[in-house]
Amino acid sequence: MSLSPDGESVAVVSNTPEASFVQIVAYRDGRFSRLARFDLADLGVRGSEPAPRGGVTATNVHWHPSGRFLAVNINTQNRVAFFEVTGADDDAPILRPWGNVVEVGADPFVGRFTPDGRHYLTANWGRNFTATNLEGRIPQTPSTISVIRLADPATSPQSARHDLLGGAETGLSSEGIAISPDGQLVATVNMRGTAFPPGSARFHRDAQRHASDF
Repeated sequence: MSLSPDGESVAVVSNTPEASFVQIVAYRDGRFSRLARFDLADLGVRGSEPAPRGGVTATNVHWHPSGRFLAVNINTQNRVAFFEVTGADDDAPILRPWGNVVEVGADPFVGRFTPDGRHYLTANWGRNFTATNLEGRIPQTPSTISVIRLADPATSPQSARHDLLGGAETGLSSEGIAISPDGQLVATVNMRGTAFPPGSARFHRDAQRHASDF
C-alpha cells in the first residue's frame, strides 16, 4: 500500500488465484470513493509459467514524488513495471504503462523512489520460488539493491526509457528499504536467519539493519 504525495489517493497491489491487481481509491473529506481496479495482465504484465496468474505476483506499489506515476514490483519475475496515473481528480483514475518494464535482481520484494524522483531502488530478497521447503527457499547469499534511473517525466509514456544502473549487496534476507529525506542514504532491514526454527543450523536470533550511501 502507498499513499499519494498529496494524501488524497491510496494505491494497493493484490493477488488472487486468477489475477494480480493495482487498485486506487481516493480519500477526501474523510471518505473513500469507489475503488478503481486494474488487472496487470491488461496493462501488459503477464506470465506464462504453470502457476497462479502465470507466475505473476505483485508485492509492492509506490507513488512517485510527483504523484503522476506508480512503480509496481513483480518479484516472481524479477521485474519492476511503471505506470502513469491520470484523471484522478474526478475519482476515475486511468492507469497506463510508463516506459519499459525493467529487470532487476532476484526477488525484488519492495522498492522506493528517491525523493528527487530520478531513481527507483529495489530491495531484492533473493528467494528461490521453485524450492519446496524453507531451507531451499531462503537464500544463503546476501540480498541486493538494484538502482533504476528513470526516464524524463516530460517524455511521452510510449517513448520513455528506464535503465538499470547497477546495485550493491546488503545483508541476508532483506525485507524492507527506506531512503533518507535528503536522498543520500539507503537503509534495509534484513531478516537473516530469524525465520528458521531454533534447532536449525541456519537459525540466527538477531535481524540486522544495513545502511549505505547513495
